[in-house]
Amino acid sequence: MQIIPIEALFAERLSTGPRAALAKAEVIIGVDVPSQRQFTLFGTPALEESVQIGKRQALRTVRIEFNAQTGDLDKLVALIQLIKGRRDYLATDE
Repeated sequence: MQIIPIEALFAERLSTGPRAALAKAEVIIGVDVPSQRQFTLFGTPALEESVQIGKRQALRTVRIEFNAQTGDLDKLVALIQLIKGRRDYLATDE
């Protein structure tokens, strides 16, 4: 599993480096570094299917480290929406 700090996503082009990894990912896990809280931002259906069939399957997964207190989560969710066309994370007010 590749771990990417959020800053790297805004310093690269889509075709190379961290943004390319994000574009290819089947599952994207967000990690709020201060609290160490982890949650799925993209790929929930693939994870649920893996659990339902009871078979461990290799899914291209990346973890994105960010700080929720600085607004990084909103930027990350918007970037996932832009690159992947959707996101699975819903804020509590959505």
